[in-house]
Amino acid sequence: MLTSVSVAISSTLLVADIIRSHAFTSSFVPRISLDEYLSSPTYDRPILIHDIASTATMDKLVDGIMRTCGDEWVSLQRKQKRDGTSSTEIYDVTLQESIEYMMDSNHDDAYFAFCEGILSKCETEESPIDELNQFIESIRDKPFPNQENW
Repeated sequence: MLTSVSVAISSTLLVADIIRSHAFTSSFVPRISLDEYLSSPTYDRPILIHDIASTATMDKLVDGIMRTCGDEWVSLQRKQKRDGTSSTEIYDVTLQESIEYMMDSNHDDAYFAFCEGILSKCETEESPIDELNQFIESIRDKPFPNQENW
């Protein structure tokens, strides 16, 4: 009897140790580089591929989006948590303004912008979006070289 209780306690402590050692790591959703993914692109669980684009590339992309669509109107959601309750409000602001609000977000006062389809709204003769779309697609498709674009 004493042995089975000892084994049960030891097993429980071992499981607790495993959980504790992984609780604050990214082991539940592994983060891998693009090179790691391309060398073995089949996984049996979700993964996050980091650094698909360089900081300079992302800066260029954001500059292009802001130059082309920064004055476009988007819906900005504000979710506030106070005293165990939460409230949500929606505002219409420009994309540029939404970025400023989102950068000031925190856990209890968070902002999210809804800008689906914004590039198609921004296209003008002076500001064609084909180049910007191609740039975005080239980043999106990096993990899937030589594959059909669905």
